[in-house]
Amino acid sequence: MIVGLADGILNALALTSGHILKESTTLDASFAVRLAVASGISGVFVFFIADYARSRSELVRFERQLNLMSPGHLARTQLGRAAASDAAWSAVISSVCNLLGAFFPLMIGAAAHRGWLAVASALAALALLGATVAGVVHGSPFRWSLTLLASGIVLAAAGMLLHVA
Repeated sequence: MIVGLADGILNALALTSGHILKESTTLDASFAVRLAVASGISGVFVFFIADYARSRSELVRFERQLNLMSPGHLARTQLGRAAASDAAWSAVISSVCNLLGAFFPLMIGAAAHRGWLAVASALAALALLGATVAGVVHGSPFRWSLTLLASGIVLAAAGMLLHVA
């Protein structure tokens, strides 16, 4: 979930900040929805591939540790099918979070008719997400928030330079 939210927010920053901040234009709800859906759809493939590859590599590692003679045997069993199924569900959940992470900051800017507010709310959401992650992993809320905020600023700057959307 955390990866999906962060990815959606960062996608929104990278893809829209050049359009919003350079030209001082406003966002409309239609654009916010389209970008969020595109972010979520692309995320489902990325998240599935990453999670399934990780699960398969764990099965291969278990095979080596158990000294099984036929490589790929565990992947062809119920364990392999469970890995694929788990990866699919994980990808769907992450992609929905990705969609929501991109959608909410953009809709805040669209609703207020202030494009810069979408960027500011995305950066604030990243800082809040960092503090939340820090609480879960017993890390420093300041460091986590600062790290995610800095990544958002870097991607917003890249979006301004590249002027993608």
